[in-house]
Amino acid sequence: MKIGKFLLGLLIVLLVVEILVVAPRDVDQSESEAVKDEPQEPASGIEQLMRGAHLVETREGEKEWELWSDTATSYKQKAQWSLQTVKTQFFGKDGVHFIVTGERGSVQVQTTDMTVLGNVKIRSSNGYVFKTEAVEYHSVQRRLIAPKPVTMWGPQDETGNSLFLRGQSLEADLNNALMTVHRDVKGEKSFKGDKRLQIRSQRADFSGKSNLARFSGEVVMDFESMRITGPEAVFEYGPDANLVKSVHVSGGVRVSDLDKWATSQKVSVNFDKDKYVFRGNPKVVQNNDELQGEEIVFLEGGRKVEVLKARAKVDKSRLEKVN
Repeated sequence: MKIGKFLLGLLIVLLVVEILVVAPRDVDQSESEAVKDEPQEPASGIEQLMRGAHLVETREGEKEWELWSDTATSYKQKAQWSLQTVKTQFFGKDGVHFIVTGERGSVQVQTTDMTVLGNVKIRSSNGYVFKTEAVEYHSVQRRLIAPKPVTMWGPQDETGNSLFLRGQSLEADLNNALMTVHRDVKGEKSFKGDKRLQIRSQRADFSGKSNLARFSGEVVMDFESMRITGPEAVFEYGPDANLVKSVHVSGGVRVSDLDKWATSQKVSVNFDKDKYVFRGNPKVVQNNDELQGEEIVFLEGGRKVEVLKARAKVDKSRLEKVN
């Protein structure tokens, strides 16, 4: 019995030693092997890191763009620079340029195409400001494209007012300095005397080197009590080049207010004088009376009408009632 107890005790001691010594070693070994079997990320994929980065790209001996960024990082697996806090100046012709800022971006090494993302602002050298969430620069075409909705503020005039509008996308061509807002364009412009013009169209073009402002595609304008519709409207500026004096609508125009409507090939609206001039087969209809002439002018917002070489067609039923 004593020998049996001794052997049993020895067996227990050996079992404890196996648990304390052998088992932990096996566990450590299995954990190490498991870690080795998992796919490992490289210690660092960064190839180069620049702080306070300043990059310049040239084309045919002239600057194409100049870039500043808090950090610029290149990676071994990507042929691009990743940027944080970006400012880029894109150079066009005749001194025109666009400054683009954003929270982050990237530059493709091979093509020098660029993307700027996050709270993006685009400012033209003549004072137009656009806000959006993403801008792409295509180097071959030399175009800036904002594929997401944009908000625009035009240069301020002498009264402190500017043209404000929204659209669904933006394209700025550095070859001709033309900025185009596309689709569902809705704008607003204030004038002296608290007068306000509201305009809708499918496209709006602005020049980076002149005061061109052209709206096209289903144009609808509301000014005071008048509604003007037509295929195209062009803003005309005064001698100081920053104050909108009038707008010219062409291509078949219709103007209407509460008690009359008019049609012509062209109409010019002078905002300061509240004057509408119709040319090109103009016709005014009011209470079934029709008035035609070589030129028709609405004064005081349509309360007065002047006609050059008038031809009238009066409603006979209304004349009979008067008689």
